[in-house]
Amino acid sequence: MVTTLCESWSFETHTFYMPLGETTITLEDASLQVGVPINGKPVIEFSGGNMMELCAKLLGDIPSKNMFTGNRIKLSWLNTRFQELLADANLGTIAQYAHAHICILIGSMLMSDTSSSLVHFMYFPLLRDLANVSNFSWGSTILACLYRALNHGTKFQQDNIGGWMLLL
Repeated sequence: MVTTLCESWSFETHTFYMPLGETTITLEDASLQVGVPINGKPVIEFSGGNMMELCAKLLGDIPSKNMFTGNRIKLSWLNTRFQELLADANLGTIAQYAHAHICILIGSMLMSDTSSSLVHFMYFPLLRDLANVSNFSWGSTILACLYRALNHGTKFQQDNIGGWMLLL
């Protein structure tokens, strides 16, 4: 089904050409199906700076260098390191686990790349203040990532696709 949809995708208009006409995935679809805001601040942030320092601040730990691929962190490290929260955890530890689990959601489902095993570091600065995370327009970012993934999926050599595929 996904292959058929990719074959009918037009990257110029961001629509599917179907026998009965054109259709597309809208922001309302993203909002209703994923349950994230579509209004708010854009999900953009400067992704420079000291990655290790930000990891230490947000996650309370620094992964080994083999857990990085470019500017992306392996989800396997996050899944292993932040598997179970202790019952007597303090607020700082709870925040670290929340950061890790949001990163896992972003990298494995919401805005996954073709590997679905890495999360890009560019999302980390947006998670600094957990009270502010809901002020971002995550729905529009999820939709934009899906459109980008579908654009890449139309390439002949592409054998994998990223993005929130459940929107399809």
